[in-house]
Amino acid sequence: MKIDFIPKFVMLLAGAIICIITIVNDMDTTYSLELLLGTLIVFYIIGLIAKMLIQKVIAGNMFVKRNAGGINMELPEGQEEKMQESPAEEGDAVGEES
Repeated sequence: MKIDFIPKFVMLLAGAIICIITIVNDMDTTYSLELLLGTLIVFYIIGLIAKMLIQKVIAGNMFVKRNAGGINMELPEGQEEKMQESPAEEGDAVGEES
């Protein structure tokens, strides 16, 4: 899955929105360019963070898919012994009352 475009897309979308807003509000050109530059930098960083998060989620999902075939869940010590004993051996069988 291609996710390299995410920071660029987020940055350009924010830049386009800022351009439209500054044109509609008839702002000064110099101020508009300063605002645009700041917006592009901030939203590029936000896009990079989003890209890293998406990469980690995808990598985690791939790890889970690879290990789904042979699930090896280890129980804490003492729990393994309880799982191996049958209820009849412990005296907790259904139908027995103390």
